[in-house]
Amino acid sequence: MADHEQHVRELAYRLWEEAARPPGRAEDFWHAALATLSDEPPAAAAPAPAAAKPAPKPRKAAPARQPKPRARKR
Repeated sequence: MADHEQHVRELAYRLWEEAARPPGRAEDFWHAALATLSDEPPAAAAPAPAAAKPAPKPRKAAPARQPKPRARKR
């Protein structure tokens, strides 16, 4: 029994990695691995993961403001 669970765990992890590691979907991949190993269709088909959005480019820091020169007293 533990050997079967280990196979499910490894397949679920591989499926998760192939799907670009979407967060919060562990249970979906667990059930997909179970269905694959038992040759049964999954109870509910998991929706395809959305394409990963590229990380936004970091903004350039605004240049430091230089203090205005003070007028000299005469």
